[in-house]
Amino acid sequence: MAATTNPRTGRITGFDVARAIAIVGMMVAHYVEAGTGSGMAASTRDFVDGRAMPLFMVLGGIGISYLVARSARPDRDLLTRALILFPMGIALQEATTDIAIILQYYAVFFVVATALRHLPTVWLLAVAAMVMVAGALTKQLVAPELPSYGGWDGFGVFVDPGLWWSTVLTGYYPVFPAMAFILVGMWLGRHDPAGRSFAERLVVAGLVLAFAGSWGGAWIGDQVGADGVYVEAAGPRLDAGLLERYAEEEALTPAEAEAELAERFPATQAGVDGMTRLAADIERATPGFRWQRLFDAEGHSQMPAWVIGSTGTSLVAIGVSLIATRAIPLRTMTIVGQMALTFYAYQAIVINWTPERPTTDIGTEYLLVAGLTAAFAAFAWLWRLRFRRGPLEALLRIGSGR
Repeated sequence: MAATTNPRTGRITGFDVARAIAIVGMMVAHYVEAGTGSGMAASTRDFVDGRAMPLFMVLGGIGISYLVARSARPDRDLLTRALILFPMGIALQEATTDIAIILQYYAVFFVVATALRHLPTVWLLAVAAMVMVAGALTKQLVAPELPSYGGWDGFGVFVDPGLWWSTVLTGYYPVFPAMAFILVGMWLGRHDPAGRSFAERLVVAGLVLAFAGSWGGAWIGDQVGADGVYVEAAGPRLDAGLLERYAEEEALTPAEAEAELAERFPATQAGVDGMTRLAADIERATPGFRWQRLFDAEGHSQMPAWVIGSTGTSLVAIGVSLIATRAIPLRTMTIVGQMALTFYAYQAIVINWTPERPTTDIGTEYLLVAGLTAAFAAFAWLWRLRFRRGPLEALLRIGSGR
């Protein structure tokens, strides 16, 4: 059974539904406090954080391939979008609070895509794997020597040239390895979604990658100390390499450093959590390669386990969306997905007017997400009665002639 296409726009509705899922997932990650609550509510929040963004980016890669296939001047169109998205992202970062805006990074991805779009289809996944490996290496060996993420300052990125590194290597969505998700999407975009069993094969492949990366990576990571901490009966213990870096930084011998840390971090969950945060701080501050860290499957770890696992969940979400839209119209989700850029800006700004997360319980935060999503869906319905595209979607097409 073929993928459903919107006769008015020619869009694959399953992709729009998946885009709506990605945006709502990002909203949950933004609006629901990490480390709070328990049960399904907390597990859902932890699951979507670090997985909604890859889904959004894989879909962005699909869109790039579709744009290249349909445009008479694809490089011009890609660069025009980049020129619009970069200042839009910086301005949005300036206007919001507590959210790492992705749009300025998207601008960089579009620029890189102007070169990578010439790759043969078979090479797209190979280069994605190379980018993934490069991300693991730069995160550990290069990023600690460069300016830390300065994107929270918005326009500050224009003032301090060093902060340009934040959109390439040290930011929240660095090119290495984030470009791997775009490349996977570009590869998918060169295949016919109406092809025989395309959606079903996406689901199967996605489940394999998700289990291998997220669950398999997490299990191996626990065994080898991917987060840099070993939990023992006497209390948490820092990885030997990180202990050496800590001792050097504090001008202590390794034995003195180990004794100090044992006193600071007792054999309690709070002690383990504190030691884990310390390990992350050491790795962010000082370069050094640890092979164990490759199995860190936590969201936004930038490590292969996370990239592989979140690519898998992205494929599952896209495949399920394509299958679902064959039988069910899902009109509201389709419209929301078609206005994803406007929705993204909306949720980034509206968070300024909501209660601070530490002051609310997790149930209230989910109700807030549901209410704000419903409000945007109503707006999107009314807007689409009059206009073909959302306001920011129309802006993005300036100069493309479409």
